[in-house]
Amino acid sequence: MESYESMLFPGPHAFLLVHRDVKNSGRENYLLRALSEVFGKEVLDYCMVLFIDKAKHNHPKKNYCLKMCGGRSHLLHNTDYSVNELFKKIEEMNENKNNSFFTTHLKCFRKASNYFQEEYEKKETKLRKELNDSKGRENQLRGDIEKLQGQIEELKEQLQNTLTNARVDGLHERERNVHRREKRLDERQKELEIREREVTQRDVRSREHLQTTADPPPAVSENKDRPLYEREGKLKSRKESQSTGLLGIQKPVRRNSINIDPPNMSREHHQTTADPPPAEELKSRDDSQTSESCGIQKPVRRNSKELSPPYSHAL
Repeated sequence: MESYESMLFPGPHAFLLVHRDVKNSGRENYLLRALSEVFGKEVLDYCMVLFIDKAKHNHPKKNYCLKMCGGRSHLLHNTDYSVNELFKKIEEMNENKNNSFFTTHLKCFRKASNYFQEEYEKKETKLRKELNDSKGRENQLRGDIEKLQGQIEELKEQLQNTLTNARVDGLHERERNVHRREKRLDERQKELEIREREVTQRDVRSREHLQTTADPPPAVSENKDRPLYEREGKLKSRKESQSTGLLGIQKPVRRNSINIDPPNMSREHHQTTADPPPAEELKSRDDSQTSESCGIQKPVRRNSKELSPPYSHAL
């Protein structure tokens, strides 16, 4: 019977004494005494009498086994309800005990259970502390993650703002450049318009000048506009030209003129007409002619290359 205890670790919860006959034969008493001798008197607190016969048993006061088991008994029927009632009675029997099972090594078991309970509590407290620390770390990490996410969002907003500002600044700069180019183009266009006006004015002036030179006004209108002394000088020059034409005097040809000399014109005369002498030379010629006609010889200047006439010594 001692080996049964080791097979039912940590120990049996109840000892059921089965009676087939209601009559007390004395055998049951012997079994209960043997149990108390082997396991001790405390084993009787975990014993219950189980009747399986339907016949009515004797009065509990007259049954000695019931007295030893504390009056605990159950009439078992072949039903689930009866079995459940048996388990309930066993649980009620063990509720008032220090342990829910019976063992002879209760002290050792209690020491071991206390040791394991202490170790379990230590490990539990340690694990709870680690769990709390891990929760604190987790909360700290969550806070750090939230802060980082906030910083990331701020950086994204700053980046977006800088990009938008850069785009706006670029657009403003382009707009300014466009305005500058338009202003330059307007200035150039104005300059071109001014130059075009000047060119048109010059063309108009040149055309007017050409028209005035191509179609001169009549002489009568010119003479009317001119003063009296100019009119008299012009009439005098016309009369002289007419008189020279009547006398057969040919009008000298201008220098660098395209007009061809007449055929009866001598080389000396051509030279004189081509290059008219200055007024001093003409005056000297007139004086020489008058002196020759009068027989007066022109005196030779001092340090002059002109030779004296041959008849000067004879005089």
